[in-house]
Amino acid sequence: MEKILEQIRETEAHADTIIAEAKEKAAMLAAKGKTDADAFIAERKTTILAEKAETVNSRRKELEKEQQKWAKKAEKQADDLAADAKKNKKKAVSFLVSEFKNCAKQGQ
Repeated sequence: MEKILEQIRETEAHADTIIAEAKEKAAMLAAKGKTDADAFIAERKTTILAEKAETVNSRRKELEKEQQKWAKKAEKQADDLAADAKKNKKKAVSFLVSEFKNCAKQGQ
């Protein structure tokens, strides 16, 4: 689960980096007054970077869902273990009571 959280943080950081690079490149190209052809190429690169950022964000959401799924499974297992422990405790008490009664009968 910790690996999933780390992957989420890494993908978010990567998406932020891609977005920042796209903004920076777009600002640089606008400042330099590139030709229409260069502007088109820059726009396309920016679009590609934005698409990559969307892909990264999509993967982050998938990882979050997976983390939630595993958290639910872990919670269910914990509940199951608690229920088993409660049953085992009752069985142990019943066994000790019956053993005590047997010992008491044999002592008479």
